[in-house]
Amino acid sequence: MSALTAGAVVADQMTRLDVPIAVEYTTDTGVTVSCTAHIASSLFSPRLAEVTEYYTAHEFAADGIGQRIYNYALVLAGEKEGTSADLPDSVGWLPGDENDGGWEPQSGRSALTESMLYFIVLDVENELGLAAGRAGAAELQADCTGQLH
Repeated sequence: MSALTAGAVVADQMTRLDVPIAVEYTTDTGVTVSCTAHIASSLFSPRLAEVTEYYTAHEFAADGIGQRIYNYALVLAGEKEGTSADLPDSVGWLPGDENDGGWEPQSGRSALTESMLYFIVLDVENELGLAAGRAGAAELQADCTGQLH
């Protein structure tokens, strides 16, 4: 069952925002990459108006988040040794440390998508206090190819 609300579609407990999120980064070879993400989360519904306003007003492309997404994707792909500065706020471990749970490097597209999910959805859920004491599901779809070089 689904319902259309202002700026979002609610389906099966997941709220998909109708707000495209622009992501831009420059690779280590100087290529500028631009793509768009669309997101959903089960934690958006209780405060949908606030969440929609945040994503509508926030200038993701202008705040450098794309470059941070790219830098962390390099870490997830095993192409860069990460530091705490590379981590999204919602992640408490680096690949290769004692808390990595048997992590293995990912393909470029998978690494970029996972990095985007952390920075664009999970970090915002934490910033807005949506995740406090609650578990939820999140989803991200993007037209990014996963270009890392």
